[in-house]
Amino acid sequence: MIEREAGARLLDLFERMVAVTMNSLGWDEVPNDNDEAHWLTQANFWLLAAKLFHDKRVERFINLNLQDVPTVFGRVATHYNRKNPTSPQMKGRLRALQQAARIASEGPSFQSSSAETLGALYEEGLISPTTRKLLGTHRTPTYLVDYMLAKLSGFIEHIGYQNLHVFEPACGHAPFLSGALRLMSDMLPPAIADDQRRRHDFLRSRLRGCDHDPFALEIARLSLTLADIPNDNGWVLEHMDIFAGGSLAKETAAATVVLANPPFEKEQAATFLRRTVAALQPGTVFGFVLPINELTGVASADTRRQLLAECEIKEISVFPDRMFKFASVETGIVLGRKHEARSAVLSKNIEFRRVRESKIRDFRERYESSWSDTVDAAWLATANSGRLVLPELPKVWDACRHLPRFDQFAKIGQGLTHRAKSDPVFPKGTITESREKLSGLVEGFASIDDSPDTHLTPTRWWLNLDKRTIRRSLAGTEIGTPQIVLNYAPVDRDAWRLKAFIDEAGRAATSDFLLVRSVTLPREVLWAICNSPVSNFHALSFGTKRHTTVGVMRSLRVPDFAARDLLPLVKAVRSYLVAAVEFTTKNTSKIGPKTRVKGTAKPSALGQLHLVIGDTANDHELQSAREVLRALHWRVDAEVLRLYALPPELERALLDSFDGVHRVGVPFEQTRYIPRNFREVLTLDEFLLITDEWDATDTRRCELIEKRIKAGRRTPAEEKEFRSLQRLLTLHRRYHHPQPMIDEDKLRRLLAEDKRQA
Repeated sequence: MIEREAGARLLDLFERMVAVTMNSLGWDEVPNDNDEAHWLTQANFWLLAAKLFHDKRVERFINLNLQDVPTVFGRVATHYNRKNPTSPQMKGRLRALQQAARIASEGPSFQSSSAETLGALYEEGLISPTTRKLLGTHRTPTYLVDYMLAKLSGFIEHIGYQNLHVFEPACGHAPFLSGALRLMSDMLPPAIADDQRRRHDFLRSRLRGCDHDPFALEIARLSLTLADIPNDNGWVLEHMDIFAGGSLAKETAAATVVLANPPFEKEQAATFLRRTVAALQPGTVFGFVLPINELTGVASADTRRQLLAECEIKEISVFPDRMFKFASVETGIVLGRKHEARSAVLSKNIEFRRVRESKIRDFRERYESSWSDTVDAAWLATANSGRLVLPELPKVWDACRHLPRFDQFAKIGQGLTHRAKSDPVFPKGTITESREKLSGLVEGFASIDDSPDTHLTPTRWWLNLDKRTIRRSLAGTEIGTPQIVLNYAPVDRDAWRLKAFIDEAGRAATSDFLLVRSVTLPREVLWAICNSPVSNFHALSFGTKRHTTVGVMRSLRVPDFAARDLLPLVKAVRSYLVAAVEFTTKNTSKIGPKTRVKGTAKPSALGQLHLVIGDTANDHELQSAREVLRALHWRVDAEVLRLYALPPELERALLDSFDGVHRVGVPFEQTRYIPRNFREVLTLDEFLLITDEWDATDTRRCELIEKRIKAGRRTPAEEKEFRSLQRLLTLHRRYHHPQPMIDEDKLRRLLAEDKRQA
């Protein structure tokens, strides 16, 4: 928090200084001339650096008058060991810089600021979106730098401080060099660590960085200087384009530690990874921040295989697309070291971690992940096709591997795509989509954006199916065949990504939708499968951030429907859909926020959950009705999971993966299935039987007790059922009364002892 606030104040001060300088010079905008623009930022930045050195009581800056600009520049140049940014026109600009210096001197104190505070200035200060995209200007968060260095500290210590040479290409504000400076300082023996000059000279000779952006290098120099106060600069930071010539390979080959967050734009990350991995020397430790495409895409496949074969990978972690403030791309980190011998074996225990968007705050504060597992490099190279991203819950997908694919039972395709109006073939003046009914257009679906809950259907549009207007028809022009309509782009950023609707009329649809049709399976089964936790997590694990493709849905493993009884699932879906439609129809004007209520839904003696709601229902009745709908939908989910027949511990792992994630497409509130602290139940079916459906469960148990009393015996099948129901009774008591209960066995023993003594 302190770092963020100090960074915001520093950024505000710097921007005001630049604005005052420009106003004094009569400049309405930053000059197009690169030299002039560089002078403007460098001159003001040197004034700002002097302000920071003054606030931190650095020798030669303590009593410095900041408005004495020539003296300020001379001392900063000496401290930096850099050329003074004086220009031939300096005399004409001195007054403008004196105005900026006055703003700096009147600014807040930055005595407690750190090197990381400058990150905000690097990422946001006077950088246009065009420049940021061109140079790949994105700040590496401090917490991520600290995490990577902590994970690599064992490898780095193995090298030994005498052999450390740290290189950060495309260093920006030098976050990795600043972090490495701290780590190396802790490794130094007292003879060096306690001698300020020796310590500085040693560290300066072992840290090296480069960047194509001169302003970034100014910030990097100041960052390292602040991290090494009160010593002067002298840091080896070169103005260099790492993609020009063989500079990247040369510098990498000379380093024993390479840490980098390279530019992501224009395939630069792929080029960086290829050249760096090829140049790594035996024993070199590395930590890379990379876009997700470099961990999964075809372009870097050969480089990844080389990485797996030649390096010991310690960890691979994947993060959501909001890791960087101005970037919308999923990222990952790869941590490891090059094998010291050619005969080294593949890494056996690579730690893989996934941090979803709902957990990013937990990672920032406590380095907690959404999910983690260990994996072999050989498995990544072969079974995972060289992809460095592990699908979440791999044991679940392995358990489903023997099941048939979804496309064995259903035809799955994407909707139509209309031609662009600029296409020469496109009939001029023709309308392709309309919210209103127009002559020549047919009813269909065109947008998922305002789609309702899954018991309804998406908003109806009117579509043009004239072949001259269509670029790709795919499955979108087939009409009259009942189908399931499924979103193409995820409807949510987390685990609940799918909303599937039953379309009995078989309408046309655009490419915003996937269409699922089957001549053998009831629509209720298709609807339940597509909305189930299995398909949603499959889309999360194998889909992309932006799309759930046809291929992803076709590859979904499903139960062998031909060998299973589907009637319970069909009945469960129909019960839910009827109740949900009734709820929506009666209470369209009253439905407010979805909130959970304590207690469970009330079933009848036959185990059927009833939606009792009138036209004048109050808030409590609405909430109770939502609980009934939740229980009905959970029964649908439970029937789907029963068809999958996963081992109970894997079903529970799947259900737990939805903890803390708001379910979409339903008229009730859901952020979990089974409470995590209740481990006695592993399946959703059993949890429903001891909670929402307990009355029906207990009614059946009592029926079997009465039969034993009246008839004197039960059939073997009934005996087995009764034992199962008795177990559910125990689970029901433990769930509703978690406090320790009387030990009945011990009580019997005590009573028996009392009788013997009597």
